[in-house]
Amino acid sequence: MFVEISLDRDKDNPQRIFESLNSTGLELSQADLIRNFILMGLKISDQKKIYNNYWEIIEKLATDETTNKSRVSDFIRDYLTLVNNKIPNKGKVYEEFKTKYPTSEISDLETNLTPIKSLVKYYNKLLNPKNENDNEIRLQLEFINRLEINVTYPFLMKVYEDFTENVIDKNTFFKCIGINSVICLEKIYSWITDKCTK
Repeated sequence: MFVEISLDRDKDNPQRIFESLNSTGLELSQADLIRNFILMGLKISDQKKIYNNYWEIIEKLATDETTNKSRVSDFIRDYLTLVNNKIPNKGKVYEEFKTKYPTSEISDLETNLTPIKSLVKYYNKLLNPKNENDNEIRLQLEFINRLEINVTYPFLMKVYEDFTENVIDKNTFFKCIGINSVICLEKIYSWITDKCTK
């Protein structure tokens, strides 16, 4: 059965209708809600501009290339963790995004999406270490990836950016990503030791 719903831009709020559809059991990701929140209030030409220049790039890069699984919701959650200094609930990423970026004016959207688009390049390498050309860094990223130390991704994205922009040197960057692995191994060792002594 097909149902067609026609909306009048001047009278109806498409985003509110979209949100209410989501609450009826339709499985929409936090990224789906954010994408529609960003695009729905724009003219068609502006929608194309924002989608092509920002959102499509974010969707492409925030993908686990091994499983071909989208990680946009996780990426936006990590980005919001970085900029807000608090971790949003996985089911509240869209709400947090709306609170942080309440406007859908084209100029504001470009300002808000530029740093998000910038950091997604590093998120891509955290998800897909094979995309890192430097062998030493790639090996460390593979180790982090295998251990699933994704709680450190907000920090690592920013450190990665600092390294790429020559704010820190390779040695400092390497120490930063290495410390994450050591801390994780210490926690694993502590947990194993604790379990073995009981």
